[in-house]
Amino acid sequence: MNQFFHILKFKSKAYIRQNSELNFATIIKSVGSLIIYGGFAVGVFFLTKSLMEFMLEEVKLGSFLLHEFLSIVFFIFFLSINAGNIIVSYSTLYKSEEINFLMQKPIKKENIFLLKFLDNFFYSSSTMLLMLFSALSAYFLYYDYSIPGVLAITIFAFLPFLISAGSLGVIILLIIIKLISRFGAKLIIGLLLGSYLTSMFIFFKTLSPVYLVNSVMENYPNVDEYYGDLIPKFASYLPSQWLSDTLYWITQNNLMQILTYIIYINIFAVIFFLIALFLGKKYYFRTWLIIQDRSSNEVRTNNSRLLLSFRGSKWLDGFSNSILKRDLINFFREPSQTLHFIVLMILMIIFMVSLSGVSKVLSNSVQLKLIVYMTIFMFNQFLIITLALRFVFPLMSLEGNTIWKMKSAPISFKKLLWLKQLPFLVLIIILGQFLSLFSNRIFSYDLVIFSGLLSFFSSVAITQVNFGMGALFKNLNEKNPIRLASSQGASLTFLLSIILLVILAGLVIIPLYSYFEVTRKNLSFDYNQFYLVIISWSIFASIVSFIFNKIANKTAFS
Repeated sequence: MNQFFHILKFKSKAYIRQNSELNFATIIKSVGSLIIYGGFAVGVFFLTKSLMEFMLEEVKLGSFLLHEFLSIVFFIFFLSINAGNIIVSYSTLYKSEEINFLMQKPIKKENIFLLKFLDNFFYSSSTMLLMLFSALSAYFLYYDYSIPGVLAITIFAFLPFLISAGSLGVIILLIIIKLISRFGAKLIIGLLLGSYLTSMFIFFKTLSPVYLVNSVMENYPNVDEYYGDLIPKFASYLPSQWLSDTLYWITQNNLMQILTYIIYINIFAVIFFLIALFLGKKYYFRTWLIIQDRSSNEVRTNNSRLLLSFRGSKWLDGFSNSILKRDLINFFREPSQTLHFIVLMILMIIFMVSLSGVSKVLSNSVQLKLIVYMTIFMFNQFLIITLALRFVFPLMSLEGNTIWKMKSAPISFKKLLWLKQLPFLVLIIILGQFLSLFSNRIFSYDLVIFSGLLSFFSSVAITQVNFGMGALFKNLNEKNPIRLASSQGASLTFLLSIILLVILAGLVIIPLYSYFEVTRKNLSFDYNQFYLVIISWSIFASIVSFIFNKIANKTAFS
């Protein structure tokens, strides 16, 4: 372990020196980060507190149902971290230049594996932990618990939960690379994606939110009691259920149950972490050699069977044709890009399919319809933010050293920048419209049109924000798009996008409440309220797009 701590020591020193330079730019960046991160933390705090007050005091949902819904959220959260860690770990453990450098040194391969695993986990989880801490602070404040309780639950419950999800992701990655070497990539990746879809289907089919609500509400007003017999047997063995049960028993001041579930969570995390270390020690170097061999073979294959040729196009001039095809080829050649895109698409499909059951729980309650609509609407926008952050923000950084060739070439930089972001802009707009259509048709087609127009302008604005910030915070030495999308600049971009989302929510919530109230009474609605929101948001989004487009033009090649 001396090698491990030696490398960790100097990596820490390098990071501190890199981020401790005192100049005007770093001071502005640090102050801006503090303001945005602080504002975001405060926003998450008050949003969580307001949602809890609404669910428990207005809707009278009850403590048991609240925590069962949290269990569902934690399950999706676990799968998302798990699937995301497979993709992120593939890049950090097998594709980074640092790995190629360390592999040439007399360092034990298990030390390299552990170092990159921890580096990857904490590098990509800082913003997530901030969100969790803010949300937990609001949760505990609602139940009149202290800040030390928040720290304890974060460290001893949520952190092991995240470690277990990340460790399982690395375990799966090592196994599938070994299997790919025998059975081929298409079959193994297809089986992996099928297993994720199957697990989601079985979970929601077995643990039906509609059944839970109906069963618990039969015992109203005794909705705070623990109805453990309603939870399927298999769910009681899931870390997501242990985590939600921990929070539930905290509200009931049952110390024995709290300690029991915390022990379960930590044992689960330790077991999977140790399994990951064991498999890493045994198979990491072998799988690294497999990846190197496949990469060299793929280069030869792709050169001989290139699907996208650079021959002239009927619709595009030579410059546009070559830039668009070049970027598409680079995108599809990188496995982490295509795999991550497929995972996001699957999650989006699952979300759209799951909306079919939402209409069953909608009632004539204006407040309930509003909260369900706003939750779906905000989730749609959050998916747009996720796509833009993951695929648009890294665009300029991924140019690497070729950016200097472009800078010295006799080309139009403005046209080049538009061409680079155009495919992703079109894709994000189309996906945003699909989400608006599928999620709003359970309410009314008036809201399909309303949300579709808002989604169009937000898709453009969020894409421009990510492209502009990606140019401003470009890192030409980083080749890993996932690490770029997890950097400090990406976190700031994410928080800026969330601020735009909060502004949009503030614009739509009052006219939406009026719409649901009027339609419940079968009266005619004044659509001028919708028109005013659409016009206001289109003007604001256009101004934001213009500003960040200018930032991209000024900083992309500086």
